[in-house]
Amino acid sequence: MYILLIGPVDYFFLKKVVKRLEWTWVTFPVIVIGVSTAAYFTAYALKGQDLKTNKVDVVDYDLLTGRVDGHAWFTLFSPRIQKYTVGIEPAVGAAAAADPVWAVGKSPDAAYNSVLSWHAPADNRRHTSGGGGLLTKKYEFPTATDPADPNRELYANSLSGVPIQVWTTKSFSAQWTATVDPAKPPVVSNLVIRDGKVLTGTVTNMLPVDEFSDIAVVWRGRVFQLRDLPRGVAKSVTITTVPGEGDAATARDFKLWLTDAERYAGAAPYVPKSTSNNRFEAGTTSHPNFRLWPVLFHETANDEIRTGSPKNVSLRHLDQSWRVTGDRDEQAVLLLRVPTREGPGKEMTNSPLSPSRLWLGASPTDAGAVRPDLPGTLRQETYVRVFIPVKKAPR
Repeated sequence: MYILLIGPVDYFFLKKVVKRLEWTWVTFPVIVIGVSTAAYFTAYALKGQDLKTNKVDVVDYDLLTGRVDGHAWFTLFSPRIQKYTVGIEPAVGAAAAADPVWAVGKSPDAAYNSVLSWHAPADNRRHTSGGGGLLTKKYEFPTATDPADPNRELYANSLSGVPIQVWTTKSFSAQWTATVDPAKPPVVSNLVIRDGKVLTGTVTNMLPVDEFSDIAVVWRGRVFQLRDLPRGVAKSVTITTVPGEGDAATARDFKLWLTDAERYAGAAPYVPKSTSNNRFEAGTTSHPNFRLWPVLFHETANDEIRTGSPKNVSLRHLDQSWRVTGDRDEQAVLLLRVPTREGPGKEMTNSPLSPSRLWLGASPTDAGAVRPDLPGTLRQETYVRVFIPVKKAPR
């Protein structure tokens, strides 16, 4: 349309209507300015003026060691040209806290065990980095001093001066580690093995969240699915290595369960879920079709699916297939997925749904820093794996 306006439309208008072709010195810049202005405001109307954040968290609990490891991937969509200071820390709380917490700790001390990076080619000389190009814009990895050892510097727990162009998205990844309160574990379990082939007992959810779209217990390559897992309610689990035996006939092959999850992935685009006929609060959204389990248990996934999909080299450290395959019976794995929710950034990053807290505009390891309110909107999705030690019942 732009080419038609400055070309044939302008020409025939001046020749047939105005009959003065020399006026193109006026009509040409008017068309250019008019179309550019219309494009500018149309883009703002379509793309918006709010910062948009998408975040996915994977949290692994090891009940034997009391350790919790978190991984987060998030993208920032910037409505303007700006340099950002980005940081992350686990959502920790005091051991004596009345409400359930994701991990035990104190902010911002928990951020010292975090690592944050930007998905782009990097040049780490002098703790700075930047993407390739003729005019490279650098960003920095600020350093911090370990509170436990003043002579030890910690790196890459935040990024400073990260450039993001107008209406573009930049991706980040982060890792963090913390501990759980032995007196208040995230999951209480009494699973035992009977006759060497049946796992039975109960699991009780004590996490800060109790609504899940995926709930399953995996043991020896078999999966037992639960309909719900409300906080504080013990749920019975029975899994046998002999399919169809007794009450454990509901247990499925774990590889087939992953295959079904893979088929759901990408089946439909993310769309806000209506507030009717669902159990989620008004104003929230959910997308049940996306599942990350085939990535988190990549080597167990269907061979045909793994062959036709990209390799998981960069995410191989997340693969926990060895815990649920073969004849390993010393532990079971509880799998939980919190459905996608979206809302104002300030509310979502402080919500119990988010196991990590984003810092934007300040670094959590800065002296006396206070976490700024996250502007715009945040879309959050969380996956939880709990590694539960099991015991053998006495004969």
